[in-house]
Parts: sequence; C-alpha cells; structure tokens
Amino acid sequence: TEAGRRLRPEAERALLQFQAAMDSARQAAQPAPVTLRVGFVTLGLMGPLPGAIRAMEQARPDVSVRLEEGATADLLERVAEGRLDLALFHPVERRPPGVAVRPVRRDRIIAALPSSHRLAGRGKVSLRDLAEDPLILFPAASGADLRRGILQAYRDFGLTPRIEQEARSTPTMLLLVAAGLGYALVAESARYLPFSNVAFVALSDLPDTLDWGLWLGWREGALSEAARDFAARLDTGARASRPGGP
Repeated sequence: TEAGRRLRPEAERALLQFQAAMDSARQAAQPAPVTLRVGFVTLGLMGPLPGAIRAMEQARPDVSVRLEEGATADLLERVAEGRLDLALFHPVERRPPGVAVRPVRRDRIIAALPSSHRLAGRGKVSLRDLAEDPLILFPAASGADLRRGILQAYRDFGLTPRIEQEARSTPTMLLLVAAGLGYALVAESARYLPFSNVAFVALSDLPDTLDWGLWLGWREGALSEAARDFAARLDTGARASRPGGP
C-alpha cells in the first residue's frame, strides 16, 4: 500500500539504528585489548614463564604478553623507566628506586660437565674437584650478586677458579660445555634442556644460602590488574615447574 511504502524507509532506518546499538553494546561488553610487557632472564623460560603465558591465553584472551629478554640490570632499568610492566630477574643487592620486587622461585646450583669428563659419572662433586678445570661463567652484567657469591664460595675453600669463557645465557654456557671447553655452574632447571654431551652433577659444598634465584619486579604503584593476574600465574607455574615437583 501507499502507507506501507511511506513507512518502509523509516522502518529500515530504525532497524539500522537497532543493529548499530547492538554492535556498540557487544563491543562495550568486550574488554579492551591489553599488551603486557614482560622481561625475563633465561631461567624464566626454564621455569614458570611458558606455563603462565599459556594459562593467560586461555583465561584472558584480551591480554597479549610481549616478551623481552635481557640481563638483570638492564631489565630492572626498563621496569623503573616504565618500559616493562613486569620482569623476571636474578636477585640483586641494589635496585633502581621505585622498583618493587619479590622472590618467585629458588633453584639449586649444580655443575654441568662434558659427558666425557672424568667426574661425569659421579653423584656429587665438590668445588675442589673442579677448581683446576676451565670454568665457563656468566659475566657480572648477567647477575653480579650471584657471580660474586659463587666466586666467594671458591675463595672460602682457598681456591681460585680458572675462568676461561664467559656467556650471558645458560643455553650458550651449555653449548660451550658440550663442546668440551670447560664446566659450568647452572641452575638445576637446566637439567631439562635438550643438550647432549652434557652431564649434570650435584655440588656437595656450596652454602645453602647460595642459589640461582628468580625474582619478579614491577614499578611501585603501577601494577595493573592484568599484571597482577599474570604474576599470580607465574607463582602457580613456579610451583609446578620446580625440579622434583611442586
């Protein structure tokens, strides 16, 4: 009818407005996408980080985690400057002002030896057993306090280690060990890395206070809801990935 033809444009406009309102409502109901910037040292990848990312992807699809690898000192500087939301790092005595920290996990320190090493078949070795062999150690920039503690442990026994190679990451250290260039002191989690020609042996004489710690840092007063959620998942992952089980 003529009346129907006149009403049709108005009905079409009303339908379009209704559809636009429904689209707006759906968009409003969906959380805005969030990018979480997380820095890490290698030990994080051998521990809680992969599991926390998978759990976050399943529970919080609105949050995307962007990873940035680095050395401890550099990661803490980036946190202090607001370029990272969270960072997993090795413990330090001094940190930049305004950065809050807490422990996430502790790993025992063990020896990584070439599989052809004379002591590779032992259940335990001592620092004295290894002191004459070339040591592959990480540089101070990768963990000054831990390096200082390890060197002090040698001095306490009247020993001087033969540091002949340095490498920033555990995988690189293990590659050098596998090539027969020396032994390394690494976190116990390194046992689970896929390296052949490397034997992992417990150390009998390191002090209990000396361990390969993993800590979490963030800028004080700037911990977002997404960052708190991810930090909780890191704690869960740290318990699950601890050598020997939860």
